[in-house]
Amino acid sequence: MAVRVIEDIINKGIKFKTAFSIFIENFRFHDIRHTVATRLVTSGVDLAVVQEILGYSDIKTTMRYAHPVPERKKQTINILNSY
Repeated sequence: MAVRVIEDIINKGIKFKTAFSIFIENFRFHDIRHTVATRLVTSGVDLAVVQEILGYSDIKTTMRYAHPVPERKKQTINILNSY
C-alpha cells in the first residue's frame, strides 16, 4: 500500500511540477519533499513514519528534509515544563 501511495504522490508531483514550473522559476520536484516532510512532522507524525512514507533508508536523510518548526519546539518545551 505504501508503494501505491508513493507512486500516486510522484505522479501527482509530476503534474504539479509541470503546472507550477510555468509560474515559479527554478521549481524542482525535489522541493516538494521538503514541504511534505516538514508538514508531516509539524502535524505530529513520527520521523520514522515520515521516513517510511518518503522511502528513505536512513533516518538522517529524513531529518535533513524535515525542517524544525518553532511552534513545535515551544510545544515540546511546554511538555517538559509540565513535569
